[in-house]
Amino acid sequence: MNTWAVMRMTLVCALVLQGCTASDITIESFSNPSLTWKQQNDPVMGGRSTGTFRVQDGVGVFDGQVVNVPRLKAPGFIQVIGDGSFPDISSCSSLVLTVQAAQAYAGYRVSFGKTHAPGGKFFANGYKSHFDAPVGKFADVTILLKNFSDYWDDATGDIIRTCQDNEIYCPDTKTLKDMQTLKIWAEGKAGDVHLQISQIRASGCTEIRDSVTTLQSTFNSTCSAPVQSNLRYNLSHTDAAQDWAFPLPPGEDLSSAVCCDA
Repeated sequence: MNTWAVMRMTLVCALVLQGCTASDITIESFSNPSLTWKQQNDPVMGGRSTGTFRVQDGVGVFDGQVVNVPRLKAPGFIQVIGDGSFPDISSCSSLVLTVQAAQAYAGYRVSFGKTHAPGGKFFANGYKSHFDAPVGKFADVTILLKNFSDYWDDATGDIIRTCQDNEIYCPDTKTLKDMQTLKIWAEGKAGDVHLQISQIRASGCTEIRDSVTTLQSTFNSTCSAPVQSNLRYNLSHTDAAQDWAFPLPPGEDLSSAVCCDA
């Protein structure tokens, strides 16, 4: 099924059929962690940034300090890496981090996957985005998946080319089906880091029924009268439409499927 067909199917689900539901998918909850987490300091050219990570009272606690790499005279990074089994988030629109910081810090980033952009920097792997953490209280930070890119600067963490610049830098379906790895970064900005993470989830996820059997068993024709005859574009008698997302049950025309099934 092509992308345009999926978009139309999602719209029909939302407006008419009630055959899809928008929901959240939990990736990690530190009240009951499912991933294995480890902290890593900047290993590049004598980097001196240091950090720690621990799970305490149902919260992941990321502490440390980002300082300049002496030979580069620029800030390095620290990161927390989550590995394990990841859910399929290919039907979702956003990544949501429930976090709070002790003080403002401008270098927080999150990345997932292991892709390498065509022509990208040598050490830049995975799709990355910047985020700002709320200070002093837990809150949801929502990042649209289209704001992630795998074309970023491995020296600063800054995005070089965005998903909007070219879709080849957008998260691909394979990675969204299995993120493989998830990383929280403090990068490219010198300063103290104290970030608490409660939960990471995907949002705007749409469950799409794509099985003919499921559709036929779910939908019931409930028209109180026949569909109006002589509809425009011959829709009264159309049995199928190009790229139509929902297969029609035997003997049912398109107008009945759209107007009568519930």
